[in-house]
Amino acid sequence: MSAEGAFRPAKPICDAELAELRHNARTPLRQILDYAEMLIEDASAAGILGGLTALRNIHSSARAALKSVNEALANRESISQNEVELLFEKLRPRVERIAALTGELLRGPEAWVAPDWPQDLRRIHLAAHSILAVLAPAGAAQLQEPPVPTEPQPGGEHRGRVLVVDGNDAARRMLCRRLERLGYGSEESPNGGVAIDRIASEPFDLILLTLPSPTMDAFEVLTKLKESSARSVPVVVVATSDDVNHVSRAIELGAEDFLLKPLHPIMLRVRIAAVLERARLREELARRAAQE
Repeated sequence: MSAEGAFRPAKPICDAELAELRHNARTPLRQILDYAEMLIEDASAAGILGGLTALRNIHSSARAALKSVNEALANRESISQNEVELLFEKLRPRVERIAALTGELLRGPEAWVAPDWPQDLRRIHLAAHSILAVLAPAGAAQLQEPPVPTEPQPGGEHRGRVLVVDGNDAARRMLCRRLERLGYGSEESPNGGVAIDRIASEPFDLILLTLPSPTMDAFEVLTKLKESSARSVPVVVVATSDDVNHVSRAIELGAEDFLLKPLHPIMLRVRIAAVLERARLREELARRAAQE
């Protein structure tokens, strides 16, 4: 056989391409874990034993899959296409189990334990779908899309309307989901520029602003808010422990309070409730002063 016709192995995956593969494999698994943990809390509170068992199995399968991804992709400078295919075959039964359990929950009465369960279950299923899509070799069969929930979902009065400003789509949706579980209405903004436009035209009771904010600097957002008609809307900044200096500056620019990542559900509930109560008291005092 000539040199031109000789078999040439696929080029290894390395550098930025490997980093992207690692990110795209880990992110949906972490999303599955986050949603499963929240739904487990709901199922425990509602005493839904069948749903609780399925959700715990989803969580354990995702945790095992994430461990396999970390073992295969972490601390590597390169990985061969053959190793990626082996990882795909190792993950496939776990991911298919997640999809099967999620499908069963979507078809059963457990899907309607809470108004937002169907969409959360579907997000888990779609995340599982994306894992296999990222790693699958050419020609591999993909998971089927889950059914779109159609049962009417009950509404209710919200305790307040919150605008969540975060450039990370998954983190933003997760935070909105937690807010809705606490009884708040939530809206999303992917960056500070969009947030300013929305605040100028829509009423919000509170703004959750992640540091740093993409596109528009978070400090610029706070400065523009102080100069706008929405200056009375309280802002809570969300940051990591490495951003303490930024938090101090945000407070100086008018932020009411802060939360540190990873967000603790109790701290989220307490801090937001306290900030909204202070805002309500300020409005009440201002109203009384105007009447005197």
